[in-house]
Amino acid sequence: MNFIQPSIDPVILSIGFIEIRWYSLAYILGFLLGIYIIKRLNAIYGNQYSNKNIDSFLIWAVLGVIIGGRTGYVIFYQLNEFLTNPFYLFEIWNGGMSFHGGLIGIIISTYIGLSTVENITLENKMAAEMAAEANKQEGINLPTDEKLGEWFEENPNEAKLIVGKIIEAALAREAARKARELTRRKTALDVNYLAGKLKDCAEKDPSKTEVFLVEGDSAGGSAQTGRDRRTQAILPLRGKILNVERARFDRMLNSQEIGNLVMALGTGIGRDEFDISKLRYHKIVIMTDADVDGAHIRTLLLTFFYRQMPELVEGGYLYIAQPPLYKVSRGKSEVYLKDQSALDDYLVQQGIEGAVLKVGSNADIAGQDLARIVDEARQLDRVLEAFPTQYPRHILEQAAIAGAFVPGAVDKDLQGTADSIATRLNLIALEYERGWSGRITQDQGIRLARVLRGVEELRTLDGPMLRSGEARKTGTFTESLKEIYESPATLIRKDQSQISYGPLELLSLILKEGEKGLTLQRYKGLGEMNPDQLWETTLDPDARTLLQVKINDAAEADDLFTKLMGDVVEPRREFIQSNALAVANLDF
Repeated sequence: MNFIQPSIDPVILSIGFIEIRWYSLAYILGFLLGIYIIKRLNAIYGNQYSNKNIDSFLIWAVLGVIIGGRTGYVIFYQLNEFLTNPFYLFEIWNGGMSFHGGLIGIIISTYIGLSTVENITLENKMAAEMAAEANKQEGINLPTDEKLGEWFEENPNEAKLIVGKIIEAALAREAARKARELTRRKTALDVNYLAGKLKDCAEKDPSKTEVFLVEGDSAGGSAQTGRDRRTQAILPLRGKILNVERARFDRMLNSQEIGNLVMALGTGIGRDEFDISKLRYHKIVIMTDADVDGAHIRTLLLTFFYRQMPELVEGGYLYIAQPPLYKVSRGKSEVYLKDQSALDDYLVQQGIEGAVLKVGSNADIAGQDLARIVDEARQLDRVLEAFPTQYPRHILEQAAIAGAFVPGAVDKDLQGTADSIATRLNLIALEYERGWSGRITQDQGIRLARVLRGVEELRTLDGPMLRSGEARKTGTFTESLKEIYESPATLIRKDQSQISYGPLELLSLILKEGEKGLTLQRYKGLGEMNPDQLWETTLDPDARTLLQVKINDAAEADDLFTKLMGDVVEPRREFIQSNALAVANLDF
């Protein structure tokens, strides 16, 4: 009996060193009474919160009372003790809690607890409502009352996955609805809006009609005026359309330009809505400017058709127009040229006409043989463009003739190679500008030097560059270059002779000869062309050139679109690095 001693105030009961005080008992009884009252009120108002939510809230409340009461007591009554021993804050067994500290703590914890409970409850309600709506649309009636809500609360991770799936399904249904609306074009407003963009043709037989997808309103105006109104329709597209490779189906349908395109074609869009029998034009012609922006827009359109309407590609309905970039006039004759490469071809043909190239052996080269040599010079020119700009082109050219880029040449006789390059540079220099010499650098490269007007000029071909992939590709030209340019070659045209010491110089001479007497006009865009010019170059079925889009290898095409138009950057970078040297024109 001495071990258990009853007491009235303030200790009710002592069990060894454990003392139960009257206010502790009152707190416990009040806490239990509070739980009962809260749960009864929740039941009266329709069980808005589950028992798990209520228990979570009460845990927050208890923690708030304990932490706040203890912290308030220590700060307001035992501050010196706390400053001396900070761990005193956690020595709850010593006793001490303040009323106002507990009040502040329960207010803060109640706010946090209620916010957490309300957020969880709101998410669960949304999930239950969306699930009920989905089931209702499918004709299914499942119990979606508090039991489902309680299950969501008890399994929050699974609830998030279910909510995500429901949201995706809702977005898909909304996208399908928009696709149906685009197909049906029920309202007069839609028809009138499209009529303001689409310049339709008179013919209703799809097999006899064609639609041109034109870049911009300006080009659309010229095309509208110059077209054949009986069979040719014009749909201007403003700017670059959405890259559908990276966009969800619902976001794609929100694009106004894509919506106009789908409405104009009349086939609908989507797996369940597309109907190729409703295609209004059996020739869909992509007609963009002959520049980089035009190529980008063309690629975006090709991506759209390949991913969303592959039947058009497989059926042979998709074409690419070939508008010219240049107009060349000589006298009364006019020629339209597609791009820079076509212009160079034309100038070369004009330049070699009546020209003869005399090489060191006194052999005469003319006609197609001369054209072959000039074409090789153009190829070398593109390869040398891949070198960093710190290396002068004329030095790279003479180094190629000297054999510096032949695989293994610099490793076999580096000093001899340096001397050969210096000899070539002295050959092409004026008499008073000669004096080139070469020596080996620490990185097994070549340093070329001369003194010009009292100032030393230094040019370095470093070791890594001499052994690079660009250098190896340049070395493939060395053998043929030596045959022509080991001794100075002479270009004779119309009783005029000009000496050429290398392929780049020969190419420059030929192009200058080809430009004589020509008037050159460059079209920055289709909108700069007159309607009659656009008709005779791009729209006239008897004169134009169209490229039909075909798929030779579906797997390769799919991989290429994914690689170049997808979200992952690394494969696109590797593709560019692998194919950069094969590009004739990185920019028009």
